Formats: sequence, C-alpha cells, structure tokens
Amino acid sequence: MKKFTLLFIFMLLIGIGSCKKKDDLGYCNTNWASALTTEMNAMISAALTYSSAPTTANCTAYKTSVSKYIDALEPWGDCPLYASGTNKAQFDAAIAEARVDLQTACQ
Repeated sequence: MKKFTLLFIFMLLIGIGSCKKKDDLGYCNTNWASALTTEMNAMISAALTYSSAPTTANCTAYKTSVSKYIDALEPWGDCPLYASGTNKAQFDAAIAEARVDLQTACQ
C-alpha cells in the first residue's frame, strides 16, 4: 500500500497542473487529478475498507480499484508534460512498479 501511496504522491506532484501544450490528446488539456476523481475515490474507499476489515473480498476489491486507477492514469504518460525524457521514464517506471506491487498486495 505504501508503493501505491508513493505513486499517488509522485503523480500529484508532477500532475498538479494541466498539460499546457495544445495537442490531439484532449484529456491532456485537463488536470489529471480532476479527470480521475472517480477512480481515485474508489481506490481510497477500497483501501480504507480493506484496512478496517482485511478480508479476501475486500482485498480483491482493493486490487481491482487500484488496477482501474492505474489503467485510467496510464494514458496520461502520452501527454507532452510526461512524454519525453526523464519524466516519461519516471512515469513509466512508476506505472510498471505499481502493477508489479499490485500482484503482491494484501499479503
């Protein structure tokens, strides 16, 4: 869960502003945190539920919500703010690490 929190903080720090460059990736023109509010809230709710009642069903719900959040977040790596150089490498590494960590969540 610490890794997911770190991913969230990393993305919040980098993505606090919207992509400034006009491009054909329409979602890049909005703040990612605002666009992913539904997924983020579902992930937070599932994490709180699992932490208060660590059952297999709650773990599965938590992992599903995190996976949906990662899936929704991943396309933002194509935005100009993240799509080049170190930012892209860090973004891709954070996404990959989150997917690996998700496999062993709730153990």
